[in-house]
Amino acid sequence: MPQGDRFPERDRAIAPHPNPEHAVHHRPGPGHHQGGDRLHGSQPPPDRRHHPGAPWRCDGLGVPTMRKSYLIAAGLAAAMSLWLASGSLPVESAKATPESERAQAAPARLPAVRVRKIAAETYTGTVIVRGRTEALRMVSLKAEVAGQVGEILVQRGSAVKAGEVICRLSVRDRQTALVEAQAELRQREVEYNAAARLQDSGYGTRNKLAEAQANLDAARSRVKRVTLELADTEIKAPFDGVIEDTPAKEGDVMGPGSDTACAIIVDVNPMLIVGQVAEREVDEITLGSPAAARLITGQTVEGKVRFIGSNADPQTRTFRVEVEVANADAALKSGVTTEIRLPTSPLPAHHVSPAILNLNPNGVIGLKTVDAENVVAFQPVQIIGSDDAGVWITGLPDKVTVITVGQDYVNPGQKVEASFEDGQTS
Repeated sequence: MPQGDRFPERDRAIAPHPNPEHAVHHRPGPGHHQGGDRLHGSQPPPDRRHHPGAPWRCDGLGVPTMRKSYLIAAGLAAAMSLWLASGSLPVESAKATPESERAQAAPARLPAVRVRKIAAETYTGTVIVRGRTEALRMVSLKAEVAGQVGEILVQRGSAVKAGEVICRLSVRDRQTALVEAQAELRQREVEYNAAARLQDSGYGTRNKLAEAQANLDAARSRVKRVTLELADTEIKAPFDGVIEDTPAKEGDVMGPGSDTACAIIVDVNPMLIVGQVAEREVDEITLGSPAAARLITGQTVEGKVRFIGSNADPQTRTFRVEVEVANADAALKSGVTTEIRLPTSPLPAHHVSPAILNLNPNGVIGLKTVDAENVVAFQPVQIIGSDDAGVWITGLPDKVTVITVGQDYVNPGQKVEASFEDGQTS
């Protein structure tokens, strides 16, 4: 018996037939061949043959078996089908769908800004003008009568009082003329008295009395005129001041209409500080309002506005303004450069940081505010002053809520989420 077929009976009993319906069960007869079983001397069925390209093949017993590669492919396909059927992909889409729906259903978040409530305050602005100090008066002392300068009693820079003699002219014959005038006056008085007695006694006439009266009046006038001429030979200070200069010299001849002055006197108390104010600012200055000035020398003085010009300078279109300051000690000198600070009329204004100001598309300066519904609005403003802490503006309501942070990222008409600065509540 061959080695590969030691138990043919058992193998046939165990091995299943590929097609059980057509299987033929029989027992081996006496003429059975030891090498295997055959169906009544016929050829093995086609499915027992080996075809290289077929998915099935037969084993040694004629049992059809599938190739290994096809088994692997079938297994992978089955695994993929199970994975798809398990709902993995639908789970992910199911997870994404509610999120997108929530994103669509949830409202967009409003822009966040920070706001602050501000209220109008009384603002008194300042007009700054470049000016100079100027003496209240400066007078050239000249002779009222003709004469030769006989004596100059003061020097330049001397402080003098009103009525103090500055220069003396030569008296010449004026004293003699006064003596003659006085003598004539006495004679005319005697003549008048005699005429009056005759008139009273009935021996005189009215014409004689009138003539005596006229002569008496003329004599009195001559005495008075000569007395005045004699007094005018002394040139006196008309007010308290300082002698700025003495142009005349001893021996110079002076008289009415002469260009030569005995002395120049300056009134330094009070001292004026004058400047020219632009026409657009002159209406903001009030007569009598307090003012201050800082001199280039470092001195700081205070005074009051004493004069505002009514006629503009035709060249500069500016108006003269004068501030009067006390100068009893004559510490201020005339002609010193100054910076004058003139207060303006009080008006309501808001004090804000310049960082919150914006420009609208038309180039108008303003700032952004929010109303009770947190809707943004643009408010045009005008800057009227500034200081170290910010700027003063007009054009807003008395009380308003302004955006202080985030104003560059919102537009007028847009609704925002507003939060107040520390220490403030809605």
